[in-house]
Amino acid sequence: MTHDLKLYLVHEFPLAIFVGSRIHYRSGYPYNQYGSYLPGPDGEYNTADDIDHTDPLYGEGVLLQGDRGSYRYPDFVQIVLSIQKDVSLGRWGMMTAIIDIIDLFNNQVVLERDEDEGANFGKDLVWNSPSALTFQLKYSF
Repeated sequence: MTHDLKLYLVHEFPLAIFVGSRIHYRSGYPYNQYGSYLPGPDGEYNTADDIDHTDPLYGEGVLLQGDRGSYRYPDFVQIVLSIQKDVSLGRWGMMTAIIDIIDLFNNQVVLERDEDEGANFGKDLVWNSPSALTFQLKYSF
């Protein structure tokens, strides 16, 4: 079973400075190992002598290795820290400065792995983006 939990926190400090956080936890998604198979002794695919466990999502020539969902990606945890300060400009409006630190601890989690049989099976292919810092200015009137 996959779990997905999001927690939002905010606190107002003196001088109207707001510090907030978004914490996102997701357990690793399951994935499968696929390989190719050869036709049975008659030399033809989709006949009674073919190997079982073909995956209908992938069509002819693809064999599901092991049980469906028998491998899992690592758990994903991301923390975003946000600092906000509002400055009143009187009758001219409000200026807001916002600093966001995305992925505070630079948690480089694997998002995709090689699912084909062979030496590269399970090799990490894609990771989430590294930490980022954003600065925003907002004017409202």
